[in-house]
Order: sequence, then C-alpha cells, then structure tokens
Amino acid sequence: MAIYWCYILKVSVCIIVFYAFYILVLRNCTFFLLNRLYLLLGLILSFILPVLNFSIFKSQSNSALSNVIQPLLIEPEYEFFQPQNLSNHVTTINYSMILPVIYFTGVSILFFKLLFSIIRIIRISNHSETCQIGSKKIIKMDSISPFSFFNMIFLPKHENHQMIIEHEITHVKQFHWVDLVLVEIVSVLLWFNPFVIFYKKSLKLQHEYLADTSIIKDRNQIESYLNCMLKQVQVVSCNGIISQFYCKTIKKRIVMITKNKTSNKYLGVYLFVLPLVCFMLFAFSSNKGFAQKIRFNLLLKWLKIAQINLQFIRLTKRK
Repeated sequence: MAIYWCYILKVSVCIIVFYAFYILVLRNCTFFLLNRLYLLLGLILSFILPVLNFSIFKSQSNSALSNVIQPLLIEPEYEFFQPQNLSNHVTTINYSMILPVIYFTGVSILFFKLLFSIIRIIRISNHSETCQIGSKKIIKMDSISPFSFFNMIFLPKHENHQMIIEHEITHVKQFHWVDLVLVEIVSVLLWFNPFVIFYKKSLKLQHEYLADTSIIKDRNQIESYLNCMLKQVQVVSCNGIISQFYCKTIKKRIVMITKNKTSNKYLGVYLFVLPLVCFMLFAFSSNKGFAQKIRFNLLLKWLKIAQINLQFIRLTKRK
C-alpha cells in the first residue's frame, strides 16, 4: 500500500502544479477553449506522469506500471486488530491500517454521494414533463434553476427564455458533462486534496465562459444577455456533475463577457506547458543522474523561452 500512497501523493502534487500555473498565468485569458483543454489534460496527465519512468529504455528494467502493481499483489494481508499476546488474548489496534481506513471511508462516502446525484437526476427525468429539440431532451421540472447533464436539459416549468435554453444546449453540444464526470471521479479519489475543489470550480467556470460566448454573437447582444442574467440570477448551490445557468460565479462571468479579448500574442504563454510537463515527468524519474541533467537543461530552456517571449512582447508594444 505504501507504493499506492506514494502514487496518490505524486498525483496530488501534479494537480497542484497544473492548477498553480493556471491561476498565475491562464486564469484571466479569454482563450476559454484552450483553458478548458489545459485543465482537462492537466487532470489526465497528473495520473499518467507519476507512473512513467525513463528507465524503460533499459532492457533489463521493468515498466513503471508493473513496479506499482506487482508489490500490491504480493503484499501480505492487513488486519485492523492484531493479536499481541496469544496467552492473554490481548489485541491491539494496527495503526498502519488507520490511514487506509480513513482514506477508503472518504472515497466510499463521496462515491455513493456521486452515485445518488446521478440517480436523482435520472429520477427527475423519468417523472417530469419532457419534449425534444433535435437530439436534446428538454425536461420541465419544479426546480428554480435550469441545468444540463448528458443530452438532457432541465428547465423550470415557467422558463422559456431562448438565451437560457441556448446556453444549456451549448453545454450539451460541447460535452461539458464529460469533464464534470471526470473531475468528480478525481474528487472522489483525491478527496483529501483541497486544490481539487478549486480545480473543479475553475473547470466549471470555463464551461460557463464557453457557453456565454457562444450565445453572444456580436456586441449588440451583450446588453440583452446581461439583462437576462441579472433578472433571473439566483444564489444556488451548484451540484458537481451538472452545468447550471444560475451560479455563484455570475459576477466573474459578467466581467469576462464585458472584458476585451486577450491578444493572440498571449498565446505564446501556452508554450510554457511543455517544459512544465517535462519537468514533472523527469522529477518522478527513478534514474536520478539522468533526471538531474534533464531538469537543469529544462530550466535553461525554460528561461530562454521566457526571455524570447518577453522580448517579443516588448517589440510588439513598441510598434
């Protein structure tokens, strides 16, 4: 189990690094699709990078994945209560099992919470009035807040505003529910990591930005869309696996809607993601001598890229 804890901790570190880069560099950009892809890839790579090992290039070494799995198969069984003195029949608590019990209890609770959320959504869809718009299923319900999940759009019975319907249809068309299910699974496995909560909120916020921008085709529509948002805003709690129109992040959405688009020159900052990934990849490499050389070379290349980007930005500003 020690190898599993080490792996989970490495995954947590990767997620923190990816999220820190997003907050420091990408959060205020209006490249919403790129930000969404970055956050998604960050989640996926966080689980892949810790098991990659550059010693696989040596013929005599095993793969990193087998090094993780094999010890788990041959480890002895653990017992929460272990006999200490057979003659007196005294038992003591096996403290090495406290951490696994706490961890898997948290995983179980959050897993069932996620499962019940999905069951609740299915029940609402089965017991509500429905209609069809193309391949999208519109469900009229008693709730005050519209939301979407899978190919289903849930609307309050009194809600008929076309912009809100189009907003939710965008969530469905762009498969935002896939991102939310993925991040909820990560939240279950890494429930002890508070950065996962912020990561999830940031990903959902990018979904809202994407849906907002898809509705606003030109500047003339901004005012009517903002009026629609302000008239119907409600402070509600956002369920993890659904996309809601009324959300506590509405102020940030209004700021982004009225904000000037980020210049395409700023796209260069996404190049920093590559050395960031490489740095984490070699940070977890077991070949220490090789990893140290790579880290040093990557640091130099990263500094050179930063210097080139800064020079480019200065030149464009002068022009």
